[in-house]
Amino acid sequence: FSRFLSLLGLFGLVPVSEAKNQATPFTAISKSSISASWPTNITLTGTAIGGAKADFFPSCTGVEPKTLLTPGQDQATTFVVNVIARDLKLCYQAPSSATQEEVHGVSLDVVEATSPEQIKSTDSSIAIVSKEFEITLEGGQKGAKAIFIPVADACKSKNPREVLDSTGKTIFKIGSPGAYKLCYQAPGGTDSVEQVNADLSYPIRLQVVKHVATSPKLITSISPHILTANIPAMIQFEGATEGDKGAWVHSGALGCQDIEPTLDMTAGHRTFTITTTGTYKLCYRASSALDSVLQEAITLTVIPPGVIGGDMINRWTEKAGNVDCSTLTLVPHCGQALEATCTKSFMIDDGRGYHCQWNTTAWPPECQGDTSTTDADQVCTKNTCGGQGTSRCWGTLRLED
Repeated sequence: FSRFLSLLGLFGLVPVSEAKNQATPFTAISKSSISASWPTNITLTGTAIGGAKADFFPSCTGVEPKTLLTPGQDQATTFVVNVIARDLKLCYQAPSSATQEEVHGVSLDVVEATSPEQIKSTDSSIAIVSKEFEITLEGGQKGAKAIFIPVADACKSKNPREVLDSTGKTIFKIGSPGAYKLCYQAPGGTDSVEQVNADLSYPIRLQVVKHVATSPKLITSISPHILTANIPAMIQFEGATEGDKGAWVHSGALGCQDIEPTLDMTAGHRTFTITTTGTYKLCYRASSALDSVLQEAITLTVIPPGVIGGDMINRWTEKAGNVDCSTLTLVPHCGQALEATCTKSFMIDDGRGYHCQWNTTAWPPECQGDTSTTDADQVCTKNTCGGQGTSRCWGTLRLED
């Protein structure tokens, strides 16, 4: 019958393509590309008879299909193709036939299996539960797919679905907190492979956390708290931690509920250039938070260039020192000194020398230097810091916040 239809097609009575497709019971398949050596479900459009077999080959001449098709209309069958090639043919063998036929109009590409070391790292290791986040996968390929799954689950049972752009970026949203691992699928593939950093031999991980509420007292102080308009100045934020974000708003604003903090405060300090004079408040968002909260203790004053007010003059206060630091050893920070050398050491902060003290009230005990102290018996005497990597201590004046 199929040969009769083909002859009709040659005489123009039936389209040749239709005549060819009538030779087999299928007209299309659900996938155009799969991963090599990876069991993949492919739906065959048409009706499969029980006992029929099919497989994908470069040519249907002299081959023997071995995969039993799932019987029924438009059913999926699991195929495993080990050869990496393009335009493989679907070769079909009816249950009552000893020969196989090519399913015309159907082809399949088979790509190389996904490498478990394709992704080297990510630009973020933490995300907030139920909040969309953009992440860059270093080594990610355009058109590839990825998914984060709980570390206890297996990648082979999950189907990556988020598509990467040309820079390796994509967007995820994860609904439950916990530790997650990365499953990756190369472009055109159908596998799902856990990713491991090849250089450091550790798996790619993402920690998903519940969001927290930002305290209105999280930032306890800033230094300095007076800036000159249009002049870049670095501000130190006491209480800032990694992942925090902030935003300055004019004191006339109604609050922070409509303000989106975008300035990264991870370093605990950053440089600002504010163009408009006035008083400003700080809207802040703690790491893992979703809110924007006014910091109660923080006010920033921006003054015009050339203006020096009484507050600016009074920022200079005297701080005397009685310790002869020329007999001590300079350390970068008191915390780096050991118990045996702690009280024989000093550190310099803002040009002032401070005698290190062994604090036994802390646990474990540690070497500390108190840069806020006004106790002259803990402050280096003027000009006694020489010979230790700096010419001398500054005088008895220190710029206060």
